Amino acid sequence: MIDDIEGRPNPDELLRLIQKEESVEKRGKLKIFFGMCAGVGKTYAMLQAAHVLKREGLDVVVGLVETHKRQETEALVQGLEVLPRMKIPYRSVTFEEMDIDAILQRNPQYVLVDELAHTNVPGSRHAKRYQDVTELLDNGINVLTTVNVQHIESRSGTVTEITGIHIHETVPDSFIALADEIELIDISTDDLLKRLEEGKVYIPERAQHAVENFFRKGNLHALRELSLRITAEKVDDDMLDYMRAKNITGPWKTTEKLMVAVGPSPYSAKLIRWTRRMAYNLGASWLAVCVDTGHKLSEEDRNLLNKNIELSEKLGATIIHVANTDVVDGLLQVGKEYNVSQIVVGKTLDKKNIWNPLSKKNISDRLIQESGNIDIYAIKADKSATTGKQKRVLFEGISFKSRDYTIALTVVTLVSLICFPLSGLMGYQTVGIIFLIMIAVLSLILGRGPVILTAFLNFLIWNYFFIPPLFTFHIQRVEDVFTLFAYFLIAMVSAVFVTKIRKNQIVLMKSQQHITMLNSMLEALNRTNSIKEVAARTQDKLQKYFSADAAILLKNKDGKGLDKRIFGNKKMISEKNWSVASWVFNNGQAAGRFTDTLSNSDIQVIPLTTVNEIIGVLCIKFLENKRPDHNDMMVLHNFVGQVSTAIEREINIDLIRENEVALESQKLFQTVLNSVSHELRTPISIISSAISNLNDEKTAANPDIRSGICEELNLASKRLNVLVENILDMSKIESGYLQLNLQIHDISDLIGSALNDLRPELSEYSLKTEVQDNLPMLNFDFNWLKQALVNVIHNAIDYSPEGGEIILKAHQLESGLIQLEVSDSGKGVPDLTLDKLFDKFYRIPGSKSGGMGLGLTIAKAIVEAHGGSISAQNRKHGGLKVIFQLKQ
Repeated sequence: MIDDIEGRPNPDELLRLIQKEESVEKRGKLKIFFGMCAGVGKTYAMLQAAHVLKREGLDVVVGLVETHKRQETEALVQGLEVLPRMKIPYRSVTFEEMDIDAILQRNPQYVLVDELAHTNVPGSRHAKRYQDVTELLDNGINVLTTVNVQHIESRSGTVTEITGIHIHETVPDSFIALADEIELIDISTDDLLKRLEEGKVYIPERAQHAVENFFRKGNLHALRELSLRITAEKVDDDMLDYMRAKNITGPWKTTEKLMVAVGPSPYSAKLIRWTRRMAYNLGASWLAVCVDTGHKLSEEDRNLLNKNIELSEKLGATIIHVANTDVVDGLLQVGKEYNVSQIVVGKTLDKKNIWNPLSKKNISDRLIQESGNIDIYAIKADKSATTGKQKRVLFEGISFKSRDYTIALTVVTLVSLICFPLSGLMGYQTVGIIFLIMIAVLSLILGRGPVILTAFLNFLIWNYFFIPPLFTFHIQRVEDVFTLFAYFLIAMVSAVFVTKIRKNQIVLMKSQQHITMLNSMLEALNRTNSIKEVAARTQDKLQKYFSADAAILLKNKDGKGLDKRIFGNKKMISEKNWSVASWVFNNGQAAGRFTDTLSNSDIQVIPLTTVNEIIGVLCIKFLENKRPDHNDMMVLHNFVGQVSTAIEREINIDLIRENEVALESQKLFQTVLNSVSHELRTPISIISSAISNLNDEKTAANPDIRSGICEELNLASKRLNVLVENILDMSKIESGYLQLNLQIHDISDLIGSALNDLRPELSEYSLKTEVQDNLPMLNFDFNWLKQALVNVIHNAIDYSPEGGEIILKAHQLESGLIQLEVSDSGKGVPDLTLDKLFDKFYRIPGSKSGGMGLGLTIAKAIVEAHGGSISAQNRKHGGLKVIFQLKQ
């Protein structure tokens, strides 16, 4: 049995299509009004279509339409039958949902169901509204519905990446595939933003919030492209079904991609424009490909090539650079890799190189023969545009350096002079071999032109001076004729192959150089730990590889402009250059030097773009004031992309750090609050208890008890006063309001005053003071420094056992500093905690309750404000020593 007779449809495919058509006939038809986002007019278009159906005499009802109080939409609902909604109570609130049973009972031909991706209230028959629609379709009712691109399941992740907003309500792609018709409701982003501004989508307050978040212009462009692509995919699927049903073998070239070869020729501009027009007419994308064959371009050719590539960029081409010594191989390599359908080349660029005896066919012919399924367009050039280029093709690879030709002539002359007197001994055949070796050696050193000249001179000199008869070009023996021409041919072939090898070497070296550059740049960026380091590394690499200086400007916190901080060379950012940078940030396009926008600036500004937004700009000043070639600019733009990624990484790290600091601050605040409340509660509790006792007549009548209560009140009030004073002192210090009243004082007076204030607390301890006689007078704030000393002595009291010894010393060091020491007789502190003793709210683990851990912190701030230093160390025989050092 023969299954594949020409013209007969595939039986399995035909059966599948028949079954699909039968299922479609039984169920209702689904039409989706599809758009990029809310506000494009999907519901409006659906209602308009409903009125058209009604005028045609068809039965149309509104199952559920959300007008969002838009007057134009509400007006269209008038004149259509609206079915009542079903009320569902949920968590003490009554919600309204579409009443499926009412629609099934009414059984209209068409029903309108808005917002397909809606999630129903718990208690409804189906969890999702598209499941309601499925039931209506299965019952033979045609449905008109609306959905946005972000609600399609396979695209929701992409939309989240674009907008940063997570999409919760989605519709499976399999349901969208069931649609008999998808009508794209398209609107330009500017028109949509205008509708938002006019309040036709949301109320003004909500509209402003929407524009700043989801409805940003870049987001809308991306969403619009997604919606167009999905619609095109649906059309493609329908077309394939039609082709299968009609047994159309194809393939139909429904997606075209063009490619144009771009070179340093004035004719390339014509090819580029021709390809752009063709791509526009076909609705196709296109590539502009530059093949680097390793041939060194003149300044004129390099500028012309850059100009042609820039023209391609302006006209919307994707620029591709490929390194290959063979133009045809390079073009076909790109064509196959990028699934190109058509290649455009210039016909007049294909003159055969007459100086290369091994050159292949012209480019057009080779492309036609080797392109396979790719179509080739060879466009004829004007004579005026090709004359100069033909000359370059004919002499491609020929060196015109006078130094090379001088070397060739000198070597030929010397070898000939040496061989001539010895030719009788070694024979003229040996001389020919020596000449051939000489050509091989020169091929490794000189270019094709000098080697060809050497071969030609050797041909004449060997014939005239060495092959019998001498001093004549006549050759007697036939084998000598063959040998002479064989040597000449070998010399020519050697020159050609050496030139090709050198070309390959140049191409490989360029590729290796670019790879090395990128690797070096990436490695430098990966080692950075801050935005400043990223800017420094960027500046360093641009100076090294591009002879350029750099500065980076980042967006400000609200994202609506550039921050005034400048990373890198601040001198580059004049008022004029700041305006250029702001324009680039707002428009997302490069501008400035060597561009067509704001080109009078002395810097070039490139936007730093991430997946979702522009985070800043990179300002580049080329020190040599010379435009880099396009290959280098491609490497530069790749590097800029990596800089954007590195900066985004550092910004994210900074945000994480800020969040961590916020969490730590919150924990610290809770610790402080707990500590303060505990410390306040103790004296307040004592005061409250004492007042209660004083109010007791029996207690009040006893003088001894009353005296004891008053003493408790006094101690509690002092404790409360110290606590409040510490908090106030810390607030003054941190707010920067610590102002010193510096005057000349005696250090002994300071010590005496501090001990006098602490006399009650010191009464139960053994106090030992050692103050050096005749200490110099110091310039300090008496009250503040006294507070610092009191805090340190009070700390010694807290950590010394009752009856323990407290030692206070003051003396002058050899360096001239005045040193105060306060030692206690406690247990000391763990060595690991010595550096933390002066931190805010730090308390030694296991220490007795009481205090907030501010005393030593305040003391440290006061001493340092006086230009001194404070430290702590454990004593050899137990206890802690706190040391002040003050300058005279």
